Amino acid sequence: MLLKGYIEESYNERMFTLSAVLATGLNWAWFESHWKKRIAAKNKALKREGRPEISRFHASDLSNLKGEFQGWTTDEQIAFMQDLIGVFRKSKYMIISAYSLPLDVFVAEFPEWKRKVLPYSYSIQLKFLMLEIATEYERARIIGSVRPVHIALTHDRSSCDAVLLRAFNQMLGDQGFEGRKYFSSIAPLAWEQCIPLQAADFLAYEHMKDADRKATGSTRQQRKSLAALLDLPSLGGRTRRFDVQSLHKLRLSLERGKRDKLRTRDAPPDL
Repeated sequence: MLLKGYIEESYNERMFTLSAVLATGLNWAWFESHWKKRIAAKNKALKREGRPEISRFHASDLSNLKGEFQGWTTDEQIAFMQDLIGVFRKSKYMIISAYSLPLDVFVAEFPEWKRKVLPYSYSIQLKFLMLEIATEYERARIIGSVRPVHIALTHDRSSCDAVLLRAFNQMLGDQGFEGRKYFSSIAPLAWEQCIPLQAADFLAYEHMKDADRKATGSTRQQRKSLAALLDLPSLGGRTRRFDVQSLHKLRLSLERGKRDKLRTRDAPPDL
C-alpha cells in the first residue's frame, strides 16, 4: 500500500510549524477532485459578480484577507473556509502530524544556529515528523489494520529543498531508526502542480497559529477553523510544541553524539 504524505511549513516572527498530512493515493485522488470543485465554484461566483478570481487556497492570505482575497468580507471568508473543511469532513481517514518551534527559545538554546534558524528548523522537525509517522504506522500494525506500506513524501518547493533531502537521507541511513524501511522518497513540488499541498498549508497554518497562541499565553480562544478541523472523525494524529525543557533535552541528546539518531523519547510534549 502506498501512503502519500504532503508537508508544508507555516511561520511568523515567533513560531515555525512543519506539518504533514497522509492518506492513501485513492483518497488523495478523491480529495483533489472535490477541492478543485470548491475552488471552481467560488471562482464562478466571483466571475458572476465581476470580481477577481483566485488561483488557489492560501491559508495566511485568506485568514488576513490579503493578496487574492483582498476585498472579501469576513462572512465570505468564513463561508469559504467552511466549504473547504467540508472536503476534509467527507474524506476518508487522514493522519496529520505537526511540530511547532518557538524561534526565540530555539535560538536561546542553540545560539550557534542563529544565522541558519530556518534550515535547522526544517531539518529537526522533518526528522521528528518521520519518527511520528513511523510510530503511528507501527501502532496500527499491532492491531492488524494496515498492510505493508511505502510512504512517499512531497513538500512545498523552497530554498530549503536540499536541507529536507539531507535530513530525510540521514534518517534513512540511521540503522537505529527501524521505521526507515517504510519511507521510499521525498520530493519538492510547487503548489501549482500539487493540490494536496493546499490542504497541508491549511493544517500547517492553523496549527502554527494555535501553537503561537499558547506559547504567548494569549487569552484568545482557539480559532473556530481549527476547532472544526480537530472535531472531524476523518482526521487523526498528534501535534506537539517544543518548549524550553524539550529543547534543552534535545541539545543534551545531540551533544551525546546522537545528532542523526533522534528518538521518540526526545520529542516535545503534545500540544
